[in-house]
Amino acid sequence: MEKLESSGTLIIRVILGIIMLAHGYVKIFVYGFGGVGAAFTNMGIPLAHLLGPLVAVLEFLGGLILVLGFLTRWVSLLFVIEFLVAIFKVHIPQGFFIGKGPDGNFHYGFEFPLLLLFLFISFVITGPGKYSIDYILSKGKKNTN
Repeated sequence: MEKLESSGTLIIRVILGIIMLAHGYVKIFVYGFGGVGAAFTNMGIPLAHLLGPLVAVLEFLGGLILVLGFLTRWVSLLFVIEFLVAIFKVHIPQGFFIGKGPDGNFHYGFEFPLLLLFLFISFVITGPGKYSIDYILSKGKKNTN
């Protein structure tokens, strides 16, 4: 049973990491730091030209770190902060659902960011699972004590 739980945790962590890596990739290599800063300005994020690039790097490198299962709790905590800000500052005013609303406009509701937020919270609480660099490093520490 433990092997199945560890495999499930690995799958969720890797997919979540790939999602974040892809979002960071687009922000860095498609929009660029200037474009991300401008988008954050339009969303009303304070210090947008500093925080936009910072979030882009967090998403790209943090996604890679999640895939590897390295510093998982710490990077997940940073993502928790990012998604709390995103949900309350950007997504809640657009409603719950993502998609075309009754008004005919596309809305970026908070359903998907909320899901990601709670996945990150779960990794802050539980850690990355057995199949991770964090586990290997912690196992080595236990053997030396």
